[in-house]
Amino acid sequence: MKIDKTGAERIESMAAGKAQQARSEKDRVEGNAPERAHLTDQAALSERAYLLSKAHASLNSSSDTRTDLVASLRSKIRSGEYEIPYRKLAEILAKYLKL
Repeated sequence: MKIDKTGAERIESMAAGKAQQARSEKDRVEGNAPERAHLTDQAALSERAYLLSKAHASLNSSSDTRTDLVASLRSKIRSGEYEIPYRKLAEILAKYLKL
């Protein structure tokens, strides 16, 4: 059986190439690559994106929950006083389902 020396050399060469590629990728990700040394990452928002961001933050900070109604319903449910308005519920569902 013969050992193919050129095959072993090709494997070593490929391994060295892969190692160099991995080091280059690591440098690129970490920002150590020479071609990226003078660059910095930047991001900018358009005026529309800025306004949408402010509107979203405003909506998240305000509460449209009627806490007094929630507390009243919670109390009635716990005490067993709350009765489900079946007819009204059926009308709403019928409109929603377009029956």
